[in-house]
Amino acid sequence: MRSEETLEAIDFTTEKLPMGVSFNSELVSLNGLYADEVSLFRAKKAWRTIFEGAFLLDFGSDFVIDHISNVERGYFALSCNFTSACGRYAFWRLINHQSPEAQYMLETAHIPSCDSRHNDFLTAPDMVEVASRNNEQSASLIQWLVNVLGKPKKA
Repeated sequence: MRSEETLEAIDFTTEKLPMGVSFNSELVSLNGLYADEVSLFRAKKAWRTIFEGAFLLDFGSDFVIDHISNVERGYFALSCNFTSACGRYAFWRLINHQSPEAQYMLETAHIPSCDSRHNDFLTAPDMVEVASRNNEQSASLIQWLVNVLGKPKKA
């Protein structure tokens, strides 16, 4: 976990950021924003499994997953940065609709698998580019993620 100091840059008590998975092609990163900590850790575990299984990536050398939790403000963010050529190719495949099964699993990774949550699977938001949201909230989200999680290191 990172220091809470950088969270002061944005007042999350007045903003309501959109939950779900987004990507930033400039930073070569996937970002997830969740409403609770259980969803965050469920997604974090699933993301690692998906990248290692579907794309044969190695954690630590091809991709890095980091998270930040802020219980008081109710924001739980997950960020995955792709650090190698293989990782960047997997990212490219995801954002260009070349692996829809993996994309769907990433989008729904935070939802528990049970009959009572069936509608959640059907209504899970699609992964979108942060810039395509085209509003101040997405600019705040990406700035917050960069401030808190740091700019990814290029390999």
